[in-house]
Amino acid sequence: MSLLIGNMKLIRRIKALILMTGLLNAIPTYSGDLLQENRDFSAGLRFTGHTTQIDEKSGRLKFLGSESGRPITPAIAGIPKRAASAGSTSTPQRDYLRALGPRFGLDFPDGDTEETRSSVDETGIKTTRFRQHHQGVPIIASEINVNVDSGGNLLSMSGQATSALGLDIIPKISSSEAIRSALAAVSKGYQVSESELSPSIPELSVFDPTLLQIDLGSGSQSLVWNLSITSTARKPIRERFFIDAQKGNILLHFNESAHALNRLTYDINHGSTLPGTLVCNETNPTCSGQIGDAQKAHVYAGNTYNFYLNYHGRDSIDNAGMTLISTVRYCDPSSACPYQNAFWNGSQMVYGDSFSSDLGVVGHELTHGVTERTSNLFYYYQSGAINESFSDTWGKFVERTYSSNNDWLLGGALSIGAIRNMANPPQFRAPDRCFELRSLAGRI
Repeated sequence: MSLLIGNMKLIRRIKALILMTGLLNAIPTYSGDLLQENRDFSAGLRFTGHTTQIDEKSGRLKFLGSESGRPITPAIAGIPKRAASAGSTSTPQRDYLRALGPRFGLDFPDGDTEETRSSVDETGIKTTRFRQHHQGVPIIASEINVNVDSGGNLLSMSGQATSALGLDIIPKISSSEAIRSALAAVSKGYQVSESELSPSIPELSVFDPTLLQIDLGSGSQSLVWNLSITSTARKPIRERFFIDAQKGNILLHFNESAHALNRLTYDINHGSTLPGTLVCNETNPTCSGQIGDAQKAHVYAGNTYNFYLNYHGRDSIDNAGMTLISTVRYCDPSSACPYQNAFWNGSQMVYGDSFSSDLGVVGHELTHGVTERTSNLFYYYQSGAINESFSDTWGKFVERTYSSNNDWLLGGALSIGAIRNMANPPQFRAPDRCFELRSLAGRI
């Protein structure tokens, strides 16, 4: 038995070396053990300065890149040696997806994906995002990002996909029934009238819970209606629903209103009907003559806008000059007043008393808007944690750029004191390691 195991290890090592030298140059095909195939693939890459990440549960690759940041060696199995020739309808990014997509879980890289976004940064690096679908129905959270340099050479691939789809895409539950179910759940959970709620247009989608790193029991894919419910009164409600399109039950829901703690600034004077009374616009750049909360919300929104423009070349939240709307002295009618928090509701920033007094918090809230319009991370589980982390980090970048504050406390200027310490996360009961997961229960 030990001799057999030793021979198998030797065979896998030889296979990895073959992959590394490029002698096996076809699109990968697997005999059922994707995890082992990708482990062998990764073992060969270690000798060439490349790095990978594998999802140990599914066996799929999650990341492929090089430790130096230089282009990935074309000799790796399946990677085209040069960009697509002139006149070809294919692109280097599509070629790389075709060759390596199966390692990320794509059964049919050409037929099951569509390009949804492409951008080029100031160094010439082009990022192309491909979304997976099943018979034309989009798959939630299933995307592959391909990064190439100006010469079309592969720099990295990242993302996740799902395999072995066999779903019927004809729904038995109508979109109207899904809307009624979601409205009833939000109305009951938040204790608000359905007349104060607005549904988005439901999108028929495929939901694989493993792509969101959650276990719903069966673990299988489902055809769902994907929709969100928001408050017409601009309360912090943006509840996302995945409703089974065959059975009608709610598979998952979560609030995407970004709690945490371009320039139209309002004072609501402890009311709740947003946006309130306009007190400052661009004719009063410092909000002179208004209360301190309004002055700081207005000025700090300007600081954040300038940070994104000067350091990232980004014109406001949506990179198209979106107006920055802020409301101060907000009170939630369902909780104590003054309101001890701040949130981004998808269209504006909202602050309870004194919560606009910290530049880092204002930068944090605006960054939620930027994240929503770029990576569009779900505000849930690890995706939500990354969303918060981006806001914390860029909030502090803004604060350290436009003030003399050089600590790593978020919210140090708030009346309640700091709420997080990025230099020592456990001080405020925040995790300091990626495997130290903490979850907060939702309101419904």
